[in-house]
Amino acid sequence: MDASFKTCMFGGFDRQDVVAFIEKTAEEHRVETETLRAENDQLRRDRDAAVAENEALRCLTEEDARLQEDNNRLQRRVEELQGKLAEVQAENNALRGPAGEYQSLKEHIADIEISAHRRTEEFRARAMERLGQCIAQQRLWCSQRRSTYLTMNAALSQQLRAAQEEVDNADFTAFDDMIGELQRLEDELKKPDPQI
Repeated sequence: MDASFKTCMFGGFDRQDVVAFIEKTAEEHRVETETLRAENDQLRRDRDAAVAENEALRCLTEEDARLQEDNNRLQRRVEELQGKLAEVQAENNALRGPAGEYQSLKEHIADIEISAHRRTEEFRARAMERLGQCIAQQRLWCSQRRSTYLTMNAALSQQLRAAQEEVDNADFTAFDDMIGELQRLEDELKKPDPQI
C-alpha cells in the first residue's frame, strides 16, 4: 500500500489510499499511545514500587543500624558476663576442693548421727526390754514374798497364840515350891552351929 500511495502522489491522490493511510496511521498512533500509556503506567508503578522499596530499604538501614548498635551493646555485655563467668568459674574451682571436703565431712557426720541414733534406739530397746524383765521379775518376787510372808505371819500368829495360851496357863507352883525350899535352906544356913 505504501508503494501505491507513493505512486499516486506523482499522479494525484487516491482517496481510498489516503483514508486507509490515515486510518492506519491513527490506529498505529492509538496503539502506540496505549502502549506508551501502558508503559508510562508501568513506569509509574515501577517508580512507586522503587520509592516504596527505597523507603523500606531506608527503614531497614535504620533498623540495621539500630540492631547493629544493640548487637554491639549486647556483645560488650556478653564480654562482660564472660569475664564474670571466668571469675565465678575460678572461684568455683577454688571452692570445689573445700566443698567436696565439706560434703564428705557432712556425709560422715550424717553417718555418725544415723549410727548413733540407731545405737541409741537399740540401747533404748534393750533397756526397755531389760526393764520390762526386771519389772516382771520384781512383780513375781513381790508376789512370792507376799505369799511367803502371809504364810509365815499366819504361822507366827498361830505360834504366838499358842505361846500366849501357854503363858496364860502356865503353872508357877513348882517355882513357888522351889523358892520356899531355897528360903528354908537359907534359914537353915543362918542358924548357929550347936557344936560351936
